[in-house]
Amino acid sequence: MGEVNVVLKRSYACVISLIGVSVSFLLFFFWFLADHAIKGFYIMYGFSSATLLFAIVGAFGVCKEKKWPLIVFAVGMILGCLYFIVTEIFLLVTVKKAIEDEYLGMLPLSNFNESDLLEFHELQREYHCCGLTSFQDWENSIPESCECGQDSTDPCVSSQPVI
Repeated sequence: MGEVNVVLKRSYACVISLIGVSVSFLLFFFWFLADHAIKGFYIMYGFSSATLLFAIVGAFGVCKEKKWPLIVFAVGMILGCLYFIVTEIFLLVTVKKAIEDEYLGMLPLSNFNESDLLEFHELQREYHCCGLTSFQDWENSIPESCECGQDSTDPCVSSQPVI
């Protein structure tokens, strides 16, 4: 390997050290302080251990100025980040679907209790919307918060009778 820039080498060593220290702290936390009955903590043990292993390999590459450990470190960190991004997207979609199913199961909205109705009317006024999917969620008792204003550009229900 050719001559390595000192600033690049030191910055790489600082980043690897920061990763190593933070992952070591996470491992300590999960090992000694967290409740071991939760399955998610076992998954965190695995990811923290793998990240610490990649940091050690990267530190070896920086100290010995070898190219292959730096490549292994970079590829491992990139794959870990991609995994977390995909997992986060999957979880967001799953949570969104669960919330939609829960709220759509409450239809029609006219069956809500009084306190929920007041909160829902306030949300409709604030966000200029009507119902969960449309004004038809209210069936025959469409509230005032769904009526059109003078300069309304949002879909709304006209308070004028149709002739």
